[in-house]
Amino acid sequence: MSDRIIFNIHPVSLLLSAGAVLAGLAASVVRGGVAVSPALLTLVFAVLIQISGNLYYGLHRVKTSIDDNMVEERDIDRYGYKIMRPLSQAFFILAVTVAMPLFTYIRWWSLLYLGIVVLLEYFFFCGPRPLVNTRWSALVTFLLFGPVAVSGTAFVQNASFSHLAPVVLYSIVSGLLAANGNIALQFLRREDKVRDGMTTLLDIRGAMVVRIGYLFNVLAVCAIMVLCPEELGFASPWYAVVVGVFVIGSAIYVFRLMKQTSAETAIKIRKYVIAQYVDIALLILFIALFSLDTYGLSLFSPHHH
Repeated sequence: MSDRIIFNIHPVSLLLSAGAVLAGLAASVVRGGVAVSPALLTLVFAVLIQISGNLYYGLHRVKTSIDDNMVEERDIDRYGYKIMRPLSQAFFILAVTVAMPLFTYIRWWSLLYLGIVVLLEYFFFCGPRPLVNTRWSALVTFLLFGPVAVSGTAFVQNASFSHLAPVVLYSIVSGLLAANGNIALQFLRREDKVRDGMTTLLDIRGAMVVRIGYLFNVLAVCAIMVLCPEELGFASPWYAVVVGVFVIGSAIYVFRLMKQTSAETAIKIRKYVIAQYVDIALLILFIALFSLDTYGLSLFSPHHH
C-alpha cells in the first residue's frame, strides 16, 4: 500500500513546484534580493499543496477504476483508497500551516493568492471532472506554475507593485516550461488503462500538434531570454544565448522522442521535460545572482517593502 501511495504522490511532478518557486526567486533577485527563510517556507508550501492535490487526484482515479470494474472494492485497501483522502487533507492542513508565517511578509491580499491556489488546485485535481483530464490542462498548468506561483513567490520577497517586468517575464517562462511538463504528462497518460473521461489536447488534436506546441513553448522561452536579458537580470546577452542553446538542444531530443508511442518512452519524456524545467530554473537563478552587483541575501527580512 505504501508503494501505491508514493506512486500517487508523483514525486517527480513535485519538481514543477520547485521550478516555479526558483523562477519566482530569480525575479526577486532582479527586484532587490532574496530572504532565505520566507523562500524556504514558500518552497515547502508549494510542494505540500501539490502533494495534497496529487493524492486527491489519485483518489479520483481509484474511484474511476472501481466504477469501470477494473478494481474490486474488496481489494481497495491495497490501493490505499481509504487512507488517501485523510492523507490529502493532512497535507493540505500542513500547507496552510506553513503559509501562515508568510502572511507577515506580504499584505492582506496574500489571502487572495492562497484562495486562487486552492481553487486552481481543486478544479485541476479534484472537482466533478478534474481539468487535468481535459483540453484545458496545459492552460491551467501554465497559470498555476506560471503567474500564480512565480508572482506569489516574488511578492513574498517584495510586496510592492514596482518593477514588475521581471515578475511578468519569469511568470511566462515558468508557465510555458510547466505547460510542457503537462504535455509530457499527456503522453504518459495516453498509455493508461484508466481513462476517466480524459479528453486532453493530445487526444483531440493528435501527437503532431502537441509536439509543435511543445517546441513553440521552448522557442518562446528562448526568445524572451534573448530579447529581454536585462529585465531577467542577465549581465550579458550571451548568457541568454548559452541557456537558449541548452534549451533548444534538449528540446530537439525530446521532440524526436515524442514520435514514439511506447510506455517506456512516455516515462522518459516526462522525466526529461521536468528535468529540463528545473535545470533551466536553477540556471537562470544562478545567472541572475552572479550577474547583479546589487543583489542581497538575508535570513529573515524580504527586501524593499
